[in-house]
Amino acid sequence: MGSTTLQELMDETKSPEEQPETRRDAARCQPRLEQIDPRDIPQPARQLLVHEHDMTSTLQGFFRDEIHLRVLNQQRTSKVYTREVVLCLDRDDRPVEYGTIDVHYMLLPKAARADIERAHRPFGAILKDYRVAYRCRPGPYFRVHADEGVHKALRLQSQPVLFGRRNRLLTEDGALLADVLEVLTALTRRDGSA
Repeated sequence: MGSTTLQELMDETKSPEEQPETRRDAARCQPRLEQIDPRDIPQPARQLLVHEHDMTSTLQGFFRDEIHLRVLNQQRTSKVYTREVVLCLDRDDRPVEYGTIDVHYMLLPKAARADIERAHRPFGAILKDYRVAYRCRPGPYFRVHADEGVHKALRLQSQPVLFGRRNRLLTEDGALLADVLEVLTALTRRDGSA
């Protein structure tokens, strides 16, 4: 696979009926994505991307801090809630991930749907709090060529090489609960270590 856009990636596995409801036309960020082998992702990005867990808890563990959202864009249809966000650390509001997500929210408890629509908390934290059972199916993995939108959203000071993944969260019976694109920012812990 060569280079693709965010919209092309997220639309490629959807049926024609689903695409109009979950289109990324309104997304503020349209980075170019180059598919790569996950073994080619350098550490610590590899440890944060190449696993079958949610990113919220993974990032919280790495940075030893809670995470909150900065919403860039959101849309809702009868079946799918879509949002484009930046995940930020609570202690200093530092961006650590850009992401887009399509949530098939009718598969969730009513209280969880309301929490998602308030758009204050990351999806992984909501799933954990409401004890929603799911499994992750990550891949493919990408080298990300940040466009102006991603550069601004992540407050990048330079043009670093970024890495990301697509992750599909499935219910216990295999239904698609969420389709996520996750792009890490240039990674350093608060102490400056990678």
